[in-house]
Amino acid sequence: MNDARSKHHTDDAQKRPMVRRREEFAAYAEQETERVQRAAENAIAGFNEEIEESRAEIADVRLRVEQQ
Repeated sequence: MNDARSKHHTDDAQKRPMVRRREEFAAYAEQETERVQRAAENAIAGFNEEIEESRAEIADVRLRVEQQ
């Protein structure tokens, strides 16, 4: 029985680096997901600004055409 405990303890010791790597990767993946999400939100905000600017330009052109 003592041998079984020793083997179990050894198995746990061998798994620790793997568990640590998994946890590090999970933290990295979460950070990257947040970074990509922020980048996407910023890109969308930029596109929305461009759309609004284009709409304003179109409205100006329409107004000028109507006034002619």
